[in-house]
Amino acid sequence: MPPPAVYEGAGTQTIEVTLPDADQAAIATIAHQGGSNFAVWELDSGLAQVDLAVNTIGNYNGTVIVNLTDGVTTTGLEITADGTWRVG
Repeated sequence: MPPPAVYEGAGTQTIEVTLPDADQAAIATIAHQGGSNFAVWELDSGLAQVDLAVNTIGNYNGTVIVNLTDGVTTTGLEITADGTWRVG
């Protein structure tokens, strides 16, 4: 099995993600270093917001389950951040 994908960046970005199995839920470990709002939206293939995975202020380090919405595959993340972030 290939190692899990890791995505890193800084500031607000929309990124494409590849899940290990598009038909099943996945675990994402997410971290942010910053002082303002940090939000992570799951996006479908049309870039529509599907589920809000994280919404907090300041530093964040946690684990969330993604790709839970029936009939919708998470293909991207919309990240709002003022600092560096990592999704793995």
